Amino acid sequence: MQPQSRLLIDLDIIRSNYQYVRTRVGQNVTVAGVVKANAYGLGVERVAPVLERAGCPLFFVATPYEAADLRQITQKPIGVLNAILDEHNAEFMAASAIIPVLNSLEDIDVWAALCRRDETAYPAMIQFDTGMRRVGLSAADVKAIAENPDRLRGIAVHSLMSHFASADDDASTMTVMQHSRFDDMVAMMPQDIVKTAKRSLANSAGLMRKPAFHYDMVRPGRAIFGLQPLSGENNDQIKTPVTLQARIIQTLDVKAGETIGYNETWKAPRDMRVATVSLGYADGLRRILTNRGHLFFNGRPLPITGRVSMDMVMVRIDHLSEGQPHRGDWVSFLCDKQTPDQVGRMAETNGYEILTGLGKRAQRLYTETDAQHAEVMTDSRDISLSPAVPLSMDKEQVQLDEWQKTAAKTYP
Repeated sequence: MQPQSRLLIDLDIIRSNYQYVRTRVGQNVTVAGVVKANAYGLGVERVAPVLERAGCPLFFVATPYEAADLRQITQKPIGVLNAILDEHNAEFMAASAIIPVLNSLEDIDVWAALCRRDETAYPAMIQFDTGMRRVGLSAADVKAIAENPDRLRGIAVHSLMSHFASADDDASTMTVMQHSRFDDMVAMMPQDIVKTAKRSLANSAGLMRKPAFHYDMVRPGRAIFGLQPLSGENNDQIKTPVTLQARIIQTLDVKAGETIGYNETWKAPRDMRVATVSLGYADGLRRILTNRGHLFFNGRPLPITGRVSMDMVMVRIDHLSEGQPHRGDWVSFLCDKQTPDQVGRMAETNGYEILTGLGKRAQRLYTETDAQHAEVMTDSRDISLSPAVPLSMDKEQVQLDEWQKTAAKTYP
């Protein structure tokens, strides 16, 4: 059976983007891989092993469920950014050697109680709210810990962290303010923790701004997946790894005055020729691109004509004087002519939403250069998952192994 749409994902480009970030921050800074939302929609089961082979020592996801899926793929440390840390989730994460990010005093209390009950210093990260007003400890919370450091007793604090709100915007003054607040809040913490815990503030945009934002660990996401970190700037070292294509279902002639698609949003000003393509908003082609977006055929733009529907979209082809596409031909939506960032701007959103909004209908084809430098292409539907074998025994990996052994004794 032939697919009607396909998503081509170049794993070599993802690896190259990650390696570029490592080069940018230097060898003394840990580069964690943020692979939440199914690796930004591209398939964590294929992306995480590539990053691990590239040297990624630590991953971040958003929820415990994402961490559980990732744990089937890698034995590297996994941080969970947004866990609702009740007793059930805490016990699951401790048993699975998953590291929670503690965003409140309540989180700290739950995790510390578990550590003390099991007489095991399970690792955790502590997040400060330096101005984003989303999650994290406030300055008052940090002061409460400083006045009662016993509240952290039993916890192995892996990292102290925060998150930039507007580092992509060079005109914003918040980034400098958050940097200053982060230093202040770290200084308020118990000194034994300050001496041993990693510090982490920078996302993709932050790490591009200033070396002072790097600290001990950076947490790139968008840069790994080919989204430009800084607004209005194009870093040609960061490349787009995705191509989304679909086939033409039918071509037809439209008479002057006839309308195309739902709700008669477009009327032909003259006789013209259009193609109906097997791609719609269920596949990630946003409905807002009705009468304003483009697809591409051999590098030439095909204007979207009429309402984008769930499964199909119509494009003009009569302006191509020669070499018009025909039924069954492939046309491109995401490609070198039109990146997720560019589509995001046209759709009044961002590249994140475009990538994470890609549907499941397209056949996913992954390309990667193997050890013999031969390009291989695999279909995601043929993938069978198995736990990865750790590729290195660095310090964090040894610590993780010890935590897992302890957890296995506690939760047989």
